[in-house]
Amino acid sequence: TLNWQTATEQNNKEFIIERTRTGSPEYISIGSIAGRGTTIEPGSYSFTDNNLLPGIYQYRLVQKDFDGSSSVYPLAETIEITPLEFALLQNYPNPFNPSTVLTFTLPQSSHVRLDIYDITGRKTQTLVNEQLQPGTHTAEFNAAAFSSGIYIAKITAGSYSQTIKMTYLK
Repeated sequence: TLNWQTATEQNNKEFIIERTRTGSPEYISIGSIAGRGTTIEPGSYSFTDNNLLPGIYQYRLVQKDFDGSSSVYPLAETIEITPLEFALLQNYPNPFNPSTVLTFTLPQSSHVRLDIYDITGRKTQTLVNEQLQPGTHTAEFNAAAFSSGIYIAKITAGSYSQTIKMTYLK
């Protein structure tokens, strides 16, 4: 939940709430709240961003006036949403050519191993083999040196293990 206050407002049409996630260079609009026009009374505003995936987010406000002008204000420092469970998310893009990104979440510090196998079960590459802190992590798989086909990504973190299928199309 994001909260902010105004001491006064002049010509205030609306606040547009924007966020970005670590790894993304651009902010996206996630909602808006009507302003109070022109007033000398203090105002309090609140916006709840629901259903967030684990990760690190930054927020800002774009305050728009009735005349079309706008101002941008940082609203929150970096906020990290810690995952509640281990997970290996489906790679993106899928199908891919020649590279794809694998995202995984860790609720606690763990030694993580992320391996790639071809459809016959032969290990082709190890993407991650290290101790990692809780949070959301990514790894890139570049298959330019491999044949088109189905590949399996397998993550092991402590006693947790999961696999996903990926399709490489040249």
